[in-house]
Amino acid sequence: MIDYLIVGAGLFGSVFAHEMNKRGQRCLVIDKRQHIGGNCYTETREGIETHVYGPHIFHTDSQALWDYVGRFCEFKPYIHSIVSRAGKKDYSFPINLRTLKQIFETESAELALARFEQDREAYRGRGGNDLESWCLSQVGPTLYERLIKGYTTKQWQTSPCELNAAIIKRLPVRMTEDDNYYTHRFQGLPVGGYTQIFERLLEGIDVRLGVDFFNDCAHFEQQARKIVYTGRIDQYFDYRFGPLGWRSLDFKWQYHDTSFVQKHIIVNHADIDVPYTRTVEYKHWMADAEALPRGTLLVEEYSLTSTLTSDAYYPINTIENKNRYDQYLELTRPLKDRVVFGGRLARYAYIDMAPTISMALNSVTREIKQ
Repeated sequence: MIDYLIVGAGLFGSVFAHEMNKRGQRCLVIDKRQHIGGNCYTETREGIETHVYGPHIFHTDSQALWDYVGRFCEFKPYIHSIVSRAGKKDYSFPINLRTLKQIFETESAELALARFEQDREAYRGRGGNDLESWCLSQVGPTLYERLIKGYTTKQWQTSPCELNAAIIKRLPVRMTEDDNYYTHRFQGLPVGGYTQIFERLLEGIDVRLGVDFFNDCAHFEQQARKIVYTGRIDQYFDYRFGPLGWRSLDFKWQYHDTSFVQKHIIVNHADIDVPYTRTVEYKHWMADAEALPRGTLLVEEYSLTSTLTSDAYYPINTIENKNRYDQYLELTRPLKDRVVFGGRLARYAYIDMAPTISMALNSVTREIKQ
C-alpha cells in the first residue's frame, strides 16, 4: 500500500511528490507519456536546446517561488519580448507605444497616442465580458483587427465574441516603449532546460512512464491511500456531462541549413489566412556564439480543437464550458478525502508555472494538516 498515487509527472504532480517524499510518504508517479516534465519537457535537437511543447519562461513576483525552483536549476536572466506579424510587417507586442507608432505610421509619440485615442473613442466604456467587445473598448478597431482578432480566432478555434475577456486581460497595454511581455520581478530560463528540474524533483521516487491511469484505474486506486489527479477533469468522471472544450496543439519542426530564419525567438502570426499561430526559433536563446550549430530549427505551432484522444493544452473559456466545469467541480467535493485535483487540466484553468507550483505546495500543506 502506497500513500499517494500521483497521476501525471508534470509540474503539479512532481512538486507534490517531491514534497511528500521528503516527509516520508511513499509515492508512485505514473504518466501516459514516455517522459517526465509534462508540457515543460525540454530536450536537445540538432544541437539546440528545445522546448518540445512550446516555449516556457519562468516568471513570478514571489521571491519564495523563485528561490524554490532555484534549488533545482541555475537560472539565466531573460527578458521575454515577441513580435506580432500582420501582412509582411512585424509589430512590437504586447501593445505599447512602439506598437502605436508602427500602426499609425508616425515617429511622434504624441501623434500616435492622439490617433489611438481617436480610434477607440466610439468604443470607450462599451466593453462587455466577451473578448471582442472588451478589446474594442481598450484598443479600438484598428489594433484589434490587425493584431488580435485573427490570432485569437485561430488560437482558440472560437469566435472572440464567444470567448471570455479574462483570456486576454492579463496582457498589458502600455503607453511606454516597454515591450517586456511579463511584468514580474523575476524572469528567467533554466540553464540546461526544464527536464533536469523534474529529474531532481522526482529523484528517489518510483516513476512509471507509458502508463495510462484509465486503462486500469480500479487497480491503481486499490494500491494507494489517496490519489493525486492532474489530468482532464471531464475524463476522470467519464464525461458524465459531456466533454469540456480544450485547445490542443500540433508542432511542425523544420530544419534549415542556415544560421537563422527569423529575427526573433517568437513571431505571432496575426493574419487569419496563415494557418499557424506562431513560429519559434530556439537557437536565439543560445548565448555562446562559439557553440552555435550551423543550422537552425523553426517550429510552426498550430492550434487544434482537442478530441477525446488528443492531448489537451488549454481550456476554452466560454460560458458553456464554464457551466459544464462547475458541474464537474461539484462531483469533486464528496471525494476530497480520497482525491486531490490539481494542475491546469484538473482545474480547467490557464495556470502558469509559478502559480502551479504554489498550488502544489498549498495542497501539500493542506494534506499535512489533515
